[in-house]
Amino acid sequence: HQGHRGLAGPAQAYRAGAAHYLTKPIDRDALLQTLAGTGAAIAGQPFRVLIVDDEPEQLAAHALVLREAGMEVCVTTDPLDVPERLNDFAAEVLVLDM
Repeated sequence: HQGHRGLAGPAQAYRAGAAHYLTKPIDRDALLQTLAGTGAAIAGQPFRVLIVDDEPEQLAAHALVLREAGMEVCVTTDPLDVPERLNDFAAEVLVLDM
């Protein structure tokens, strides 16, 4: 959990069911440590992570970091695509740009 200047973002995220909340710019090590600590991984299989970000450059950068860490990654720039993506890609972790 990285700090946030206001409480509205984290409070809304936790009320919506988030287990963790990181703020931009995302620190690579903090993201990887947070994912490793979720307990969502299936033994012997890589994490499946769905990333939603409206900034294509950030989306690509985060996806690259996670893929290099051995995770299976699906991406979208449109939050309205999330339900369909989750039907096709059983993500254990959802990373949202809120």
